[in-house]
Amino acid sequence: MPPPTSPPQLPRPSHPWRIAVILLALLLIAVPLALVYNVQPDGAFSIPGADELARLMPWRAPRVTAALVAGALLAVSGLILQRMTGNPAASLELLGVSAGAALGVTVSVLFIANAGYWAQMMAAGTGAGLVLALLLTLSASGRISGEKLLLTGIALGAFISAILTLLLASGDPRVMLIATWMAGSTYDVEPQTARYLRCAARSFS
Repeated sequence: MPPPTSPPQLPRPSHPWRIAVILLALLLIAVPLALVYNVQPDGAFSIPGADELARLMPWRAPRVTAALVAGALLAVSGLILQRMTGNPAASLELLGVSAGAALGVTVSVLFIANAGYWAQMMAAGTGAGLVLALLLTLSASGRISGEKLLLTGIALGAFISAILTLLLASGDPRVMLIATWMAGSTYDVEPQTARYLRCAARSFS
């Protein structure tokens, strides 16, 4: 058996602070646009008045907050996963971790009566954790290279996605929730959900 190889060094940008400043500037532009701009039925953009904007903020602010925090958490988790596996192409969706979370939510919806928010989140965390634990075990054993680990994750994600597709094709109305959940929609985000996400983001800081 060939000796285990050390994980390759991940490439580093030559000017990280310049990239960070550019991304921050784009973020400062995108957030006000998401909060303020309206899209008319004809596709044109418009800015609502003060009264209309005050009515829209309780709806838009939690959804924009959830999108920002979810994106930041995905970035941090992807960075951690890349460092732990030594693979610069590693990401949650590519290695099947996101598919494992979706499968966990599906199981909770199908087998737990009236599965609420926390039951779904715990099921999603369990599914994602099982897939991640399997991948990290394979990576830590040294018996599988970064490229093979990536292919293993892709195959595992494809297998789970096939199961989810079969469940969606069954026509069960309970499974339709999973389609919305997998699409990453912020439609059902409430202020309380946004607060939960902010608390999760603080735990990483």
